[in-house]
Formats: sequence, C-alpha cells, structure tokens
Amino acid sequence: MHKLSLRIPIVAVYALALIGFAIPAYTQVFPEDVANRRRSHDYLLRQHGFSFDELDPFSVAAGAPAPPRPRAPFVPPGYEHHQITFGGELSSASLNNVGQIVYGALTEQGNFDSFEIFLWEDGQVTQLTHNSVPDWHPDINDDGDIVWEQELGDVASNVMLYRNGETIAITNDPVDSLFQNSGPKINNQGTIVWSKIDTYAACGDVPAELWLYENGQARQLTNLGQSNQAANINDRGQIAWTRYDFCQWPWASKIYFYPNDPAAADQFVLLTEDHYQAQGVFINNTPEVTWSYLQRHPDGPSTRPLQLWRDGVITTALPYGRPGRINDRGQILYGRTPTGIYLFSDGRDYFIAGSDDVPAPGQDINQNGDILWTDWYGFPHIFDDELQLLRRMPIGDLDCDGDVSGTDINPFVLALTDRSHYENVFPGCDPMLADSNGDRQLTIADINGFVAAMVAP
Repeated sequence: MHKLSLRIPIVAVYALALIGFAIPAYTQVFPEDVANRRRSHDYLLRQHGFSFDELDPFSVAAGAPAPPRPRAPFVPPGYEHHQITFGGELSSASLNNVGQIVYGALTEQGNFDSFEIFLWEDGQVTQLTHNSVPDWHPDINDDGDIVWEQELGDVASNVMLYRNGETIAITNDPVDSLFQNSGPKINNQGTIVWSKIDTYAACGDVPAELWLYENGQARQLTNLGQSNQAANINDRGQIAWTRYDFCQWPWASKIYFYPNDPAAADQFVLLTEDHYQAQGVFINNTPEVTWSYLQRHPDGPSTRPLQLWRDGVITTALPYGRPGRINDRGQILYGRTPTGIYLFSDGRDYFIAGSDDVPAPGQDINQNGDILWTDWYGFPHIFDDELQLLRRMPIGDLDCDGDVSGTDINPFVLALTDRSHYENVFPGCDPMLADSNGDRQLTIADINGFVAAMVAP
C-alpha cells in the first residue's frame, strides 16, 4: 500500500529508531507491528522497491547486534548464479525475458534525490537518468522499453517512459500537485498501468484509481473509489490489483481482475470476498492470479497462505508466501518471514536466499524461470545491497552445459522416459528443461520443440 510520502533524511530515520520512536504512518498498515518498525515508509518503500502490500514486517531492535549477512544463495538444479551489483543503495529491480535488468540505485550516499535508473545488459551497465530528483520503481519489457516513477517534490510524481533512446513523461502533473503517479508496469505490447493517488482526500488517506497508457494516449481505467493500487499487467492487457479500504479499522482489501474483453459481462471482476487483508497480487499470461491474505489462528501465529485463481476457481497454492510471483510455466517466487525467498517449481520447494534475521526480498521471475532479487542486510549495513540473478539453463539443455546441441539428445529421452534415473545421472540439472512446449508436463509433445531448439542458429 502506498502511503503519503515522508521525506525524512536517512540519518534522522535511524536516530528516531534508536530512541524507539514509532512512526505514525505505520498505524494503518501493519497495526500489530507498529512497535517493531524503525524506519520511515519512504525509506522502506524506496530502498527495496516494494509497495506495502508486498513488504513483510521486520524489526531492528535498538542496540541489537548487526544482523548477519545473508547466506550464499542456494542454486536449484538447472540454474547458475550471477551477482549483478556489488554494494550500494538499491531500489526495486525488474527483469525481462531477454536478459536485460533495470534497477534504481543511489549515486550519492544518503541523498534520496540521487536515486537514478540503470540498465544492465550482458555485464554492461548504462545509467539512464541524470537529474536531481528521485527516479525509482522501474519496470522493463522485452523491447527494452522502461517505465519508472519520478518524484517531483514532497508529494507529486510522474510516470516516465524510456523508449528507443528517448525519455518522455507519460503524466505531466505539476510539482505542487497533490497526486502521485505510482507503481508503473509495462507489458510487451507497450501498455502501461499505474495508480494515480490523491494524497489528501477521503478518510484522511489515499484514494487511488488505475490509469492506462496505450497507443500514445493516457486514460483512467477504474472509477471504483477507495484505493486501487499495486496493479500488474500481462501481455494480454489483463490486469490484477488490490483495492484497499482505509475508511474502516482495521483496514480491509479485495483483489480485482480486469479481463480486457469488451464482451465480458463484468469489466472489473471481484476475485476475493472473505479474504482478510488480501494483497501482494500478481498475474501471468495464462491468466493465473496469485495473492496472499492474513489468516488468523486462535491457538497460534497468523499465516499468509498464497492463493491461486485460475479459470474462476481459487485454490491454496502454498500455505505461506508473500509476495508470490508466478510465471507462465507455473513457477512461483515467494517470500517467507523471516527466512527469505523460495522458488516453488514442479511441485518442489527450493530455498533461494536470505538469513534467519533479515529476509531477502523477492524481486522478479521471468518466463524463462530466471530469478532476480536484492540481498539487503539491515541496519547498520544500510549501503550494502547486492542485486543477484539465478539464470536458468536454456530449454532443451538437458545436460546443462549452457547450450542445446546433439549432446542433449540422450538426456532429453531419459528425462521423458525415466525421470528418476535422469535426476540421478544429472543431479545438477532439471528434467523440466525438456518441457519445450510449456505445458508443465514431460510428454512426446515436447519432441518437436526440442528439435527446433537444437537446430536453431
């Protein structure tokens, strides 16, 4: 959830933390965790690129020893590890399907106005913005089009688009505006969705509606009232988001789906009715929608089961998991508090990264299964973030030597005919790399796709 910006210098934030000052902005976000929170909303949100619907509670106790640095990432079968950045202050990051990574980083320690946008490609880093205002929360599509939020002042922000070497403003609100254009996402058709937030209205909180940019024009999509935020869009133009209600206490929320179908009876489909504080929504191209909600247990701690909506049916995908991001192959990248991030793939759970004290926030998973995340270390390691990538071997690379060739034929046949034997012979590889048609099964229907991958230039 996006709250009113608090432009508090980082030194002041930590000074308040050390004297046990509870920042009021949290009282409507995670009421059970107010006493544990020691950073301003702005710092948490911009440091790690999460809206509050994606961020799990954590605490840094005054006078406590520094939390340990996260353990080295676990590399699941069929993956290889790459470290993208080494230290520094990072905001959110995004990964497309052709291997490009975009992220926000601080260029002047302790100065929020020096957050700039960077593009990583094949080991080369290009700085895209050079200005004196914060640029963060970037997203990238497969054409290399990049969108992000550019802050103008204490409140106002605009959505920016980088395309073909040029940067344009999608929104043009003035610097003294009371509106924030927040959380832009772009799909492979170039359609952009974001939230336009009125920071001083109804219930003393943040009413927000969704806006779309397509074919060179911006238009308001929703007129539902309350606070529509954290939207994600797939390549079919379908959108899933969270609609928050701050006019009651405790706050409530529901998950909505936009089918992008003029013939649909309902253009805004309510997916949840009785899920308390549902949030952390994501959508793939199938479409499948995931989110979590707060499930209270009278005899134990609350949990957040990860829900999956598909073809009008809701099931529990995992007994825990926020945020949960699902790709078209059904792989889910999700977080657990406090241990870190996990990959759920082909019915198996893999721990990826984190520590017992400081979770490593999940960032992104693409259609190939590549995983991107930020390791961060908490106070006092405040300028020591590292962007990490787990790159999956190519589909058809059944011996995991980095390419698809004639040496993959026998392993491919083995994966289809005797999976257990395959896993014994190739323990560091993944039999699901034989799923060339992406139907999440290993059958003879994958043969043509495998041959095509093998003979491709």
